[in-house]
Amino acid sequence: MTSKIEKTKVYEFWSAASCGEQLYLNDINRESFKKHSKIRYGLEPFIIPFADYASAKGKKVLEIGVGLGADHYLFAEAGATLYGI
Repeated sequence: MTSKIEKTKVYEFWSAASCGEQLYLNDINRESFKKHSKIRYGLEPFIIPFADYASAKGKKVLEIGVGLGADHYLFAEAGATLYGI
């Protein structure tokens, strides 16, 4: 059984900066977003071939857990109709 303290720690982690925004996002502007995306895909290069963004053209895409929006952005560039939370 999970204790209240453990649940609180998990809640605090996900509420603080679970997407790495404190590590990679210095400001809320286009340049910071691009820098974040470059770092993210540098650390996780397998995402781009796996997601195959180009194949989403004309399709509806539901992304659960959009985070800072790097993948969402690439789906949009590919021409998908996007929904995300």
